Amino acid sequence: MSYNKSSNIFKEIYSLDISEGGFANLFKQVKNHLDPKVEEILSRLRGSRIVYSDETSARVNGKNEWEWVFQNEEICFHVIRPSRGQNVIEDVMITNLRFG
Repeated sequence: MSYNKSSNIFKEIYSLDISEGGFANLFKQVKNHLDPKVEEILSRLRGSRIVYSDETSARVNGKNEWEWVFQNEEICFHVIRPSRGQNVIEDVMITNLRFG
């Protein structure tokens, strides 16, 4: 979900004004705390017998990129990358993922 949509939802549901930049700063601050959980989720996904995957276009800063989803019967994992190539699958399913 985009920062813009997140900002609008928090405004409508919780009456909180959180800017898009506020969300970006929040995620930067908590990134180190989330990384171990992301690796745990990826480990469980990579250990699955069957993983489903698909991609669709996504607009990021006015440019077309690709939102990828990888899932099994328990986990749904999303990444957005500029590429639609095999390297995205390798990054998620084989190597250590690089987050900005």
